[in-house]
Amino acid sequence: MFLSLVGVIATLVITTVPVIAQSTSRNLRITPTLQMKTVRLEKVLTSQQQTLEFSSHRKLLEPPDHQSKPIKVTTGVYISNLIDLDETNENFEIMGYLYSSWKDLRLSFDPKEKGLQQIKSYQAGDIWAPRLRFVNSQKFNVVDDYLSINNDGTVLHVQTFDAKLSSPFFLKFFPFDSQTLLLLVVSWNYPTSQVVLDPDRISTGFNREAYSIRSAWHFKSISQKVKSVLFPPERNSYSRLIIELKIQRAFAYYIWNFFLPIIFFNIIAWGAFWINPQKEFSSQVTIGISSMLFLTTFGFVVKAGLPRVAYLIFSDGFVFLSYTSVFISLLNILVIHNLTQIGRENLALKLQKKVSFVMPISFILCNFLLIGFLLIS
Repeated sequence: MFLSLVGVIATLVITTVPVIAQSTSRNLRITPTLQMKTVRLEKVLTSQQQTLEFSSHRKLLEPPDHQSKPIKVTTGVYISNLIDLDETNENFEIMGYLYSSWKDLRLSFDPKEKGLQQIKSYQAGDIWAPRLRFVNSQKFNVVDDYLSINNDGTVLHVQTFDAKLSSPFFLKFFPFDSQTLLLLVVSWNYPTSQVVLDPDRISTGFNREAYSIRSAWHFKSISQKVKSVLFPPERNSYSRLIIELKIQRAFAYYIWNFFLPIIFFNIIAWGAFWINPQKEFSSQVTIGISSMLFLTTFGFVVKAGLPRVAYLIFSDGFVFLSYTSVFISLLNILVIHNLTQIGRENLALKLQKKVSFVMPISFILCNFLLIGFLLIS
C-alpha cells in the first residue's frame, strides 16, 4: 500500500514539472514583448502630450480673440534719464521704461488652484505681446524684459530700454527756447484693425531728480495722445502713441558768456566816438576793426554747436545786428575823419556827438524789432 502511494506521487511529480517549466518558459518569452509594447505606448503618449503642449504654446503666441474687435493696449513711457541731447544732429538719447498692458482671458487662472498666487510671471516670447517700438528710433536696446499676468488675465509688459531718438528742434528763439522731444510708439506687426494703443496716464512721466537731465535743460511737462497713421507701403493704418516731452533751456550760461561779451564789444566800438578824430584817428579805426574781428570769431564758435536751419535764429540776428552796428560805426569814423581833413571840424564834431548817442539807441530798438519779427513769423 505504501509503495503504491509513493509511485502515484512520483508519477504526478514527473508529469507536473515539465508543464510548470514550459509555462515558465512561455512567460519568460512573453515578458520582453510586453515591455517593448509598454515602452512604445509610453513614447506615443509622450509624443501626443508634447504635441498638445506645442499646440497650446503656439496658440498663446497668437493674438487673443476679442470678438473681432481690436485689442486695446494701454501704453506709457517713463523717462528715468535724459542721457544726451544733440542739437546739431537733432537727436536725443534716453533711458526709461516702456509699459504696456492688455487682457488675455486665455491666461486667467483661479488663485485657489495655484496656491493663492495672484500673479504669474512669463519670459518674453512665451506668450503673445504687441511688440511695441519707437518709430523715430536710431537705436533701441532692451535692457530687461518682464511679463506678469494677473489672475483675471490682465498682462503687464515692462521693458527697460536705452534708445536714441530723432526729433526736430525749433531753435528760432535760441538760447531762450524750449524744445518738444517726440517719442513715437507703435506696434508695427498689427494694424489698427488688430491693435489700438491707449495712453497710460499713470505710468507716463519723467524722473524729476537732478541727475536725470543735463544741467543745461529743465523738464517742463509731458503730454500724450494717440493718432492713427497710414503706412503707405503696406496701405495699412497703425495706431501711434505720440508722447511730447517739453524741456526748457537754462539760458543763464548764454547771458554771461554770449550776450554780455558782445554788448561789451559793441560799447567799446561806440566808445571810439568819444576820441578826438583829429588826433586819434588810427586808434578809432583799430577799436572798430578789433570789435568786428571778435564778433566774427565769436559768431562762428556759437554757430558751430547749432544745426544749419533755414530760418532766422535770435542769436544769429543779435550777432548780425552787432556786425551792422560796428560796421556803421567804422563808416561814421571814416566820414568824420574825412570832414576833419577838408577843414570842416565843427561839422565833424557835431556828427560824432550825435552818432555816439544814436548808435546805442538804434541797436536796442533794432533788437526789439528782431524779437517782434520772430514772434510774428
